[in-house]
Amino acid sequence: RQRPISAKNEQPLTEFRRWEDLATQPVARAMVLWTPMKPYYKAMAKAIHHYRGDASRLTDLARETIVFETPADIAKCLRAMVDDHEIEIVRVRSTLDPRGPAAWWAGFKAVYIKLRIVNDVSRNLAASSHVCELILTLKSISQAVSTESYSDYVLL
Repeated sequence: RQRPISAKNEQPLTEFRRWEDLATQPVARAMVLWTPMKPYYKAMAKAIHHYRGDASRLTDLARETIVFETPADIAKCLRAMVDDHEIEIVRVRSTLDPRGPAAWWAGFKAVYIKLRIVNDVSRNLAASSHVCELILTLKSISQAVSTESYSDYVLL
């Protein structure tokens, strides 16, 4: 997701672009809004309140969202992740299925993936055991979510 500034009112606008279209455009690519790491104080609070101070159990220090046009595109991405030998999938949970538990009905609709990146770079950084969260959702859902109602997440 890109957030260009509107010259008219200086408010951020949301614009979704295909990554393939940005790959050869350094200026446009620089405007992509990447999700920042969870702030230290929030990570520590979560570790203390939810995990009895065990920060190694945090799985959302690094979180990113990828927006897709169709459910088939999400399935294609999942297949590519399963086939990638550098990705270790820890857990997959989907709230896209309307047959799911009632608790899913009120939340953000997406596929939530907990994963590890295991390669020479992550091993050299001592990060290969860290679990990250990747959120896969649909463009139609992301466009319907306002910044205010989605304050706990950052869209791409």
